[in-house]
Formats: sequence, C-alpha cells, structure tokens
Amino acid sequence: MTIPREDTVSRFRPEDYRAAAAERLRLVDDLLEREQFGMAVYFAGVVAECVVRAALPRTEAFSGRHDLAALATQADFWPRSLDARPEVTAAIQTLRVRWRNNYRYMADGKIGLNLSAAGCYPQLNGVARILRRAAQDCSMAAHILFQYGVGHVRPPHR
Repeated sequence: MTIPREDTVSRFRPEDYRAAAAERLRLVDDLLEREQFGMAVYFAGVVAECVVRAALPRTEAFSGRHDLAALATQADFWPRSLDARPEVTAAIQTLRVRWRNNYRYMADGKIGLNLSAAGCYPQLNGVARILRRAAQDCSMAAHILFQYGVGHVRPPHR
C-alpha cells in the first residue's frame, strides 16, 4: 500500500500544525529535563517550522524545504515592525543558525560539533556545554514562536 503524497498546504490545516507544535513543545521540555540536548534542539526547530507553516496561505504548494527565515517570509510571519516584537525576530534567527533538519540523523556529539563549526558559543569549551546551551536557547526560541504563532492566525482565504 502506498501512502498518498501530501502536495498542498491545504491538506495540512493550520490547527493541525498548531497541535503538532504544542505536542513537540512538550517533548522539547521533556527532552531538556532528561538532558537529551541534541533531540531538544531538533524538536525545537520542528516546533518553529510547524508554527510558521500554520501561517502559510492555504493555497501555497507544499514545500519540503526547512529554511525557517524563508518560510517566515512566505507566511508573512515576521512582525510588521521589527521593533515591535524583537524577540520573535531573534527567536527565528536563533533557530535559523542553530537548527538543521538533518539533526534527526545525528548523534548528540556530531550535533555539538556542527554547532561549534557554525561558530555558536565560541566562549564555551566542550561540545557538551555547547549542545546544552543550544538546547536551552532553541527551547526558549520555540516557546516564543509558539506564543507569537498562536495569535498569528491567517484568514482562511487571502
């Protein structure tokens, strides 16, 4: 049996994305508590992607790309004035720099090395410290974007 390919955003309702984001956000909190930092970083990015995708026009063709800044632009998700909600812009940028969709395939040590190579947290010594800090920052960013996204509901037809 072949599962049909979902090819339009209209097949994914905004409430489906928001429900998934809420579930993944609880998972991020649980992963942080259990010190599974690599997966906390990964799922924080999934939260952000779900929240931003919930704001996409329902007529947009589904895109499998995972560029949060580009998706936020496509979804008109950015605050109207960058001065009005600087924490939202900072949260997207935090995840844009620290999150990669392929982290789901990496062990924590490799994710930490990836973050180090990207220049994240040069003041910290050790992959474990870098990964812990990234998980904390990405979790905070996911919480900010979730709260902002709950109020950022697009009318059904645009």
